[in-house]
This record gives sequence, structure tokens and C-alpha cells, in this order.
Amino acid sequence: MKTAIYNDLPVRNRPSFYATPVAWATADFVQSLIRDAGGVTPRHTGLIVVSDECSLSTIRELSSTAIHGSVSPLRFAGASPSIVAGLPALQHGIRGPTLTLTMPPQHASIAITALINSWIGHSNISAVIVIAHYGQGGRHLFKGLVARSANARLPQQLLQPADACAAAGSSS
Repeated sequence: MKTAIYNDLPVRNRPSFYATPVAWATADFVQSLIRDAGGVTPRHTGLIVVSDECSLSTIRELSSTAIHGSVSPLRFAGASPSIVAGLPALQHGIRGPTLTLTMPPQHASIAITALINSWIGHSNISAVIVIAHYGQGGRHLFKGLVARSANARLPQQLLQPADACAAAGSSS
């Protein structure tokens, strides 16, 4: 399992493309997981991201600009919670199934385990990247791993906040 804390979320938006800051940080974190895991074949890899924040900052931006009568159509794509799994999949060539669970990570273990078992056990997926995101006071903790077995058991600490942003592995 790998952890990373982001105090400042990396953003690489451009006039023709917008993604929420959490999605950009997730893409960076996925890159580090792939690099550390070695042997991940993106076209045979699935991705699960669980976060109860997802694109909340973008949704709030949309809401505040709508009051003034102007809304950028590009922000709608960036406001979808699925962007936190979609952007990393696009950037890293992940062609297996992808899913964003919009819920607190500590409540997602049964769903994630069932998805890993189904994807690896019944398709051509050889690995599933699992990421739990916790936002806390402007800091963002990402915990993740690469599961390679249909009988993969998730480490308990992956889906537990554990005052996550106060203590933690590496920071970015």
C-alpha cells in the first residue's frame, strides 16, 4: 500500500479541457502506483477510486458562477464525480473497467472487494488499482494499491481515515 499527501493539488487545465483538482491529483497518484508496481499492463487494468469529495470543489464553482448567469460548459464534465477515475484512466491508458464510488472510503470495502473479484475472476483484467481519497482541511490524502488476485483482501488501513492528513507517508 502506498500513501501520499497533497497540500496543493496539481492542475493542468487548458482552454479546451477541464478537470477538478482532485482528479489531477488522482492521476499523479495513479502514475506513482503504476511506476512502483511494475508489470502493470494498462489495457488489462481496472481502476476504482473511492472519495466522498470527488468533484465537490468544481460543483461549488459551478454553483457560484450560475448565480451570475454564466456557466462554462467545460466545467460540467469536470463536475462529474466520475472524472476522478476517468482522467487517470485517459492519461495512463487504462482500458479496463473504471469506477468512482462517491462515498466515504471506510464504507466501501465490501463493494471494492466484490468488484476486484468479479473483474479479475471473470474478465481479461489482470490488476485493479484501488485508491481511497480523504480530504481534510485543505489537505488531501491518497491511499492506494494494485490488487492482482481475484481473492485479494484489502488491507484494513487502506479504507480507514486514521487522522490521515495529520500523520502520513509521503507528501507532494
